[in-house]
Amino acid sequence: MPPMTMSSTTTERHHHHRLRISARLRILGVTMAIVTATSLASVVLLRALLIRDQDRQNDRRLVQEADEFAEVAAAATLVPNEAGDVAARRIMEQYLRTNVPDADEAFLTFVSTVPFLASADAPAALDDAAWSARSGAAVASAYDVVATDAGQARTLAVPLIITDTVAGVFTVAVWEDPGRARIDRSVKIAALVSGVALLGALAVSWTTAGRVLRPLRALADTSRRITETDLSERIPSAGRDEIGALVEQYNDMLDRLDRSFAAQRAFIDDAGHELRTPLTIARGHAELADSAEGWATARPFVLAELDRMARIVDDLLLLAKAEQPDFVTRRPTDVPDLVADALSRGRTLADRAWLNDGAPNVVAMVDQQRLEQALLNLVSNAVRHTSVGGVIAVGADVEGGDLRLWVRDDGEGIDVADHAKVFQRFQSAARAGRGGSAGLGLAIVHAIASAHHGSVELASALGHGATFTIRIPGSSLA
Repeated sequence: MPPMTMSSTTTERHHHHRLRISARLRILGVTMAIVTATSLASVVLLRALLIRDQDRQNDRRLVQEADEFAEVAAAATLVPNEAGDVAARRIMEQYLRTNVPDADEAFLTFVSTVPFLASADAPAALDDAAWSARSGAAVASAYDVVATDAGQARTLAVPLIITDTVAGVFTVAVWEDPGRARIDRSVKIAALVSGVALLGALAVSWTTAGRVLRPLRALADTSRRITETDLSERIPSAGRDEIGALVEQYNDMLDRLDRSFAAQRAFIDDAGHELRTPLTIARGHAELADSAEGWATARPFVLAELDRMARIVDDLLLLAKAEQPDFVTRRPTDVPDLVADALSRGRTLADRAWLNDGAPNVVAMVDQQRLEQALLNLVSNAVRHTSVGGVIAVGADVEGGDLRLWVRDDGEGIDVADHAKVFQRFQSAARAGRGGSAGLGLAIVHAIASAHHGSVELASALGHGATFTIRIPGSSLA
């Protein structure tokens, strides 16, 4: 059994899936990196700020206790002839009896550089010899740190001065570890919250990335399904952001391609349909012309059919070009001149009663050449459907801000049931019964009106003539 192979379409689909997941994971990875880095930085900064605040708070507590001791010492009554060290012991005993330190605090006193009294229930013993020597010998307020069994303590030594002599030293200590433990618990809670926020951000990012990429996936899937013969699929609107704008532009591009391909198909179909008859006629006459006399007889027919094919090709090319955005070039145009030119050219076509229905003295922003071509097609159509001496009139007016250009005749008229057909390609020839038209003239008129964002209206009934009116929106008026 031969090994199974994956088709190119399946391979492309799997490749597209990998790319899609990769893009989503990249978005997720970037989000995770940013949120993780931000969370870590926030936690580290939070701990640093809390420790700094704790250190400041501890310093304020040390200063507060030192100030309270200084107030008690200043208010103490000195006994005459009392020795300084005796007075120091009395003042320190009084202060320790009336003041109780916090759980993470301790008081220690020195008299003549020798440890005297200490507060009870201290977190740990302050028995570091080097520290005791420094604190007991302090002659000015001094901060220090000491290592104990309960961790590091920050201390402030304040000398007790009696009669200008340092009689003793009051020392207050605050242990840092209890506060650090509270800080660490707070930081752990903050880190836990940050972790939950990170998971939430990842979930939201995964979902959001999927939603953001969904229109792009739809765009890719639609692009694979679109073929030259089927451009009907469109991508659903994706909102008003940049991707939504991309989807709208893509759909607009598909609309343009659809119109372009439809115009090409219509051109090919119409050309094949309409050119087949003149080609057959011309070939038949050419095959029968087996002598000079025969060619002399066939030549006018062949040339007439060739001229007819040339006109058909020109008209089809014009209709194909009508789908292009540059089909019309608007310039200021005098409306009375449009009417006068149409009448002037019409008079050369046939012996009819030509009338000017009048035109307002206004200037319109239109493509003069295209509108002249449309009016001339309507005039030619009127000539084909009127008899010698019949009335053909051209006029214009402004109605409701819209420019109206019309050509009317008193000819054979058009059945109401055929009104919708006459603007379709190759329909008027079947209706006319005379004149040799290829049925493209009114289709060209409709295309020119549409290119001006306007329309063509028909008012007619059998035996009562016809009036074709080109209506162009008022924004075209200068």
